[in-house]
Amino acid sequence: MEAVLQGDKAQYRQFLVEMYGNEPSVWSENLSGMERLRFITNVFTRMRFIGSDCSLDLKAKGSPSSNGNSVQPWFSLKQSAIKHNRLVFGHWSTLPTGQYGQCYALDGGCVWGSRLTALRIDKKTPRWFSLPCGD
Repeated sequence: MEAVLQGDKAQYRQFLVEMYGNEPSVWSENLSGMERLRFITNVFTRMRFIGSDCSLDLKAKGSPSSNGNSVQPWFSLKQSAIKHNRLVFGHWSTLPTGQYGQCYALDGGCVWGSRLTALRIDKKTPRWFSLPCGD
């Protein structure tokens, strides 16, 4: 995706036109071209919930508790790949700010008047900072 965005003008413009869509919803090494780029884009920018078949559910909204058992938050999947690292994410204002395994949710809902949150992770024990957001 980075190579496309930094590459040929016509190529990145075409990518920007086609990058959004809900398909494909499952990763495969066989994905290529725009389908591969679209899946990667969705994982980095839109993924919140995973279906029971490990597909991206890009239609589910809200908090994990509001979506029943048919989907689960992506960070609730097995985290063995990141067990020695910390993964920080945001852009999910209906998810409570906090630690979920080795994953840290930063969105404090500032857009809704709640809090602007930051996390210092360069020490053994992470340190949270937050400020109230004005109107």
